[in-house]
Amino acid sequence: DGISARLAVQQLERFAGERRRFFLAVGFFRPHTPYVAPQKYFELYPTNQIELPILSEQDRRRTPAPAYASAKKEQNAMTDTQRREAIQAYRASVSFMDAQAGFVLDALHRLGLDRNTIVVFTSDHGYHLADHGLWQKRSLFERGTRVPLIIALPGGAARDVVAPGVVELLDLYPTLADLCRLKAPDY
Repeated sequence: DGISARLAVQQLERFAGERRRFFLAVGFFRPHTPYVAPQKYFELYPTNQIELPILSEQDRRRTPAPAYASAKKEQNAMTDTQRREAIQAYRASVSFMDAQAGFVLDALHRLGLDRNTIVVFTSDHGYHLADHGLWQKRSLFERGTRVPLIIALPGGAARDVVAPGVVELLDLYPTLADLCRLKAPDY
């Protein structure tokens, strides 16, 4: 992710020098497994301060069964210490990725490109960290299906506004096309 961030900044520096329109997609691998990050990010989350989720009676009984189909036996065999360490590692990976995204956004600002660049931040899936006794993705619980979606518009009137209804990632392309005054295909 550090390499991706630095390559993205190099591209932004090139775009700033050329003064032309651009589209740049920057993908970060973290926090996907394996959860790796520099030690300083792990130190932000001491395991003795991590509270494990409390499971409901339905969670403990695994009912209805289809809701828990993604559960894996080895995950159920984890100790509480291992659960806290996994959560710590996930959070460290998120913080590391966040720092890399910040590095790119800082460059956007430093280069003056933030004044006319739309920034979208999103992910591909939600994630369980022992909630409902589940780990990772692949469930239909809300935590497994929700993703972050942040859109920053230069000069946008709405700041810190949360959409009250359902927003689908399918809407992202036509929305961006509209904001860029481009014609999106009918499909």
